[in-house]
Amino acid sequence: MSWLRLGLYETDTSSPSGFLSAVHSASFFLAEKGPRDPLQELHATIRAFAEPLEDSADNHAQCRFKGRYIWLLSKLQVDLGVFPNVQCDSYNKWTKGFAVDSISLLYATGYLGNPASFYGHTLIKLNSAKFS
Repeated sequence: MSWLRLGLYETDTSSPSGFLSAVHSASFFLAEKGPRDPLQELHATIRAFAEPLEDSADNHAQCRFKGRYIWLLSKLQVDLGVFPNVQCDSYNKWTKGFAVDSISLLYATGYLGNPASFYGHTLIKLNSAKFS
């Protein structure tokens, strides 16, 4: 079920797999049929994580799909020797020194005269004692 959430898959009876991703960008998927087949996308993701590092580390699948990589290591109990040790410089720089203590969900009430105002007014705030 977590894999389906990572790929933003929704049930779709018209798809052979029974799922269709809400993501429309081809760069989000590694498998040709990834948007319609979560299992094929999982297999392609595992293969991509095992590929050797060729150019920039930030272009490697382990860095491009960090959430998938973290999930795979925690849930599937994969032998780390299968994957190269890729240091994701951009990710490490972005997360360095940023400790999140809690998360707040903010919802600005909508204007009943304009139903469209209900969209785009939900915010997620990452709370940190360092910046309070």
